[in-house]
Amino acid sequence: MKRTVLFAAAFTLLIASAAPAEDKNVSIDFHFTATSPTTLEGTYTIAGAINESGLAESTVGTRVNDDGVLLLYANKVLHLQSGDVDLFVEGPLTFTGDTTIAMIGKWRLTGGTGAYADIKGHGTASVVGDLATLTFSGAYQGKVNVK
Repeated sequence: MKRTVLFAAAFTLLIASAAPAEDKNVSIDFHFTATSPTTLEGTYTIAGAINESGLAESTVGTRVNDDGVLLLYANKVLHLQSGDVDLFVEGPLTFTGDTTIAMIGKWRLTGGTGAYADIKGHGTASVVGDLATLTFSGAYQGKVNVK
């Protein structure tokens, strides 16, 4: 009887640990200031599957896709208490005024360290910026899976 109970308990733990982690909603807000033409530093607030705020940095650039559309892209690193999260975002760049820009695109998590070594995620991104003040803000929505 004891063997059966122990086997059942061990089997239940094995199945529970093998079950895939669930994708959960997340929203991320960014506020950055350019420190060079391709480098931004600032802060983030993440809510939902992870609830935290802290420092982040980003390298940015532009490229023209095969259809001739100007794209803005960025590689971001979010510094969380239990590790870092790497994020890539890209979308069409639009000038909304003499010095203001906007981008609506997609983001995806590209890696992580520490507790976030196996993190996965993706979603949509909305970014606005002012080239005169070199300030940029973003609002991202999507799903993450923290294993």
